[in-house]
Amino acid sequence: MAPKNILKKREINKVFQAAIKKETGKKARYPDKVTIPFRNEMATNSPRDIEDIPIGLIRLRKNNGRIATEVTTWEKENWPIDENSVEGQDKLLEFLSNKDRSINITLKKSIEKFGQKDEAIITCDGFLINGNRRRKALEILYETTSEEKYKYMKVVFLPSGDNDDFGRGEKPTLIEIQQIEYACQVQATGKSDYSRINTALLYKKNEEMGFGLEAQLKNDPQYSHLPEKLFDKEVERINKEYLLPLEEVDAYLNYFERAEQYTSVSQQAGHDEGRWEAFFDWTKVYRTRLKYVNKLSQLGLTKSQVPKIKKIAIKIMRKKE
Repeated sequence: MAPKNILKKREINKVFQAAIKKETGKKARYPDKVTIPFRNEMATNSPRDIEDIPIGLIRLRKNNGRIATEVTTWEKENWPIDENSVEGQDKLLEFLSNKDRSINITLKKSIEKFGQKDEAIITCDGFLINGNRRRKALEILYETTSEEKYKYMKVVFLPSGDNDDFGRGEKPTLIEIQQIEYACQVQATGKSDYSRINTALLYKKNEEMGFGLEAQLKNDPQYSHLPEKLFDKEVERINKEYLLPLEEVDAYLNYFERAEQYTSVSQQAGHDEGRWEAFFDWTKVYRTRLKYVNKLSQLGLTKSQVPKIKKIAIKIMRKKE
């Protein structure tokens, strides 16, 4: 797939933007400003206002790494989700509600006891970059208690490009949205909060947009300071741990004519990662041993036997237990 234009600006829903604009100006209590991972604002210590916005005006993005497998599978099996529609938002919320149920309950209890500790980042028309579970937790709390404090979410706006109530600067490009999501979900802790298959899809989709793996890591403080050899080693590691296993997942799904139907791999009773570990193990064997003649001879195998071995591996990985 050819990379998209990475300089393309994100389109803004003017109707949603107008509705949110009526609610701006309600600055949160201390802290009322924060610096976000957007452009060079962290390096220059250029904070933006934190505001309280009604959760009813805050929407989920379809291109959200946390629910990437569900969205991709649904669109392959059914129809494209329109994130601007009520039906589209209901479907995205359904995907989100079905994930991390125990974490969602813990988060709800935390907000009940301590309030909102972190602000979310949203576009000027109300689409979340991070904080999807917090929004869901607040919605549940407001529905069950009717307390006014749960009606609002602490957010920081990305600019609209008009230097208005949404802050300074040009409106973000598509790739800048991806960079912020990556920063919030991977850079912050050094470990992705997403499942491994969703992390792999995040890397892959960024690459398809022209934001290559090396560029992603050079934009990440965990890796950007490393000497060239160590940096290259990290690029190779992430490629082996995420992108190569995802290639094998794609080959597996294509074999069964179920291209991009990732939930058949990611979902399995009693295991958060589904069958990802099996594909990870298979990738190590296939890529380091079965693709090289000298390695095959050491195992007493021939190149002609590899397709048979691969078919056996696929049958094993297909089993749910």
